[in-house]
Amino acid sequence: LCPLHYFCGGSLDQDDFLSWIGMANVEQGSWLCWVHSGIVWFVVIVVQHSVKSAQVSFVSRRVHWLRRMPPPRSTTVLVEHIPPEHCSDSGLVAYFNSVFGRDVVESAHVTRNTRMLRYHLAMIRKAQDH
Repeated sequence: LCPLHYFCGGSLDQDDFLSWIGMANVEQGSWLCWVHSGIVWFVVIVVQHSVKSAQVSFVSRRVHWLRRMPPPRSTTVLVEHIPPEHCSDSGLVAYFNSVFGRDVVESAHVTRNTRMLRYHLAMIRKAQDH
């Protein structure tokens, strides 16, 4: 678009020669503004198509990769920041089954704040060493 700004912009009386190829050289309300909007929409459509194509390709490769992987590695999900109302084994199973509209969870094991557990395990190990 820089050549269009230079030849059709209309404001070549600026002292800064670099501004002649910039958007500052385009007069307000010029037909060049419509060219810019058309190019912007073209770029948006091309990028949208490229991202969607890449996502489709990625998803098919990921599904293929997961299907080749043996359980339980292929069927295990780590969930963090579980809301308190779903923070139990049965609550988490019920939540995911309701989200997917069918029974999708084989089993769930919720582990909560383990800070004190780690402290007690460290104390046990320390006592065993002595």
